[in-house]
Amino acid sequence: MLEFSLKPEIIILDDDRDVGETLELILNKLGYRSIFFDSVEQGKQYFEKELNPIVFLDIHMPGTSGLEILPYFKNLESKTQVIMMTGERDINNVVTSLTHKASDFLLKPFSIQTVQIAIQKAYDYYVILKDKDIREEVIMRDLRLASRVQGKIFSIPDLSPYKVEADVTPISFVSGDFNVILKKAKSTLLLLGDVERITASLPG
Repeated sequence: MLEFSLKPEIIILDDDRDVGETLELILNKLGYRSIFFDSVEQGKQYFEKELNPIVFLDIHMPGTSGLEILPYFKNLESKTQVIMMTGERDINNVVTSLTHKASDFLLKPFSIQTVQIAIQKAYDYYVILKDKDIREEVIMRDLRLASRVQGKIFSIPDLSPYKVEADVTPISFVSGDFNVILKKAKSTLLLLGDVERITASLPG
């Protein structure tokens, strides 16, 4: 797993300034950078620029519900972990939050330990998702490189006066496996092949 050394900046979105500022103090005490908003629109605007890994979101907001805002964050950045907060012990809110992909649900008032556990769990999962994205990009980069290498290895036969085109696409990994589809008029020729030790041809 890739390492992310800096602690994340956390957004707090709560219409109760006392609660928000208290949570901000708790997060600072735990060594996290945080920014508090009691305005939904201001919180959204900031998130659109920063795409913070973790958001603390109160369920009851002026003129709306945190449950309605939750999908906004997840749609904009699916890896962001949203921790819902409420002072009410309503199981329906818990179920709805989890259905909308909230990462956790905290009841007010919360302790420093409870907040710390929730953040650590949320951030660990965020790092896993981020790591997965990075590794998938590395794989796709290697596949693009493999496609170019294999395209040079595969020699297109001279079938004049016919025009023959080849599309070389690695199937899954940089192992030399490839498939080539040749199309002419209504006929299709599918060529599957394997080149041993193709990795020896790659740089590095």
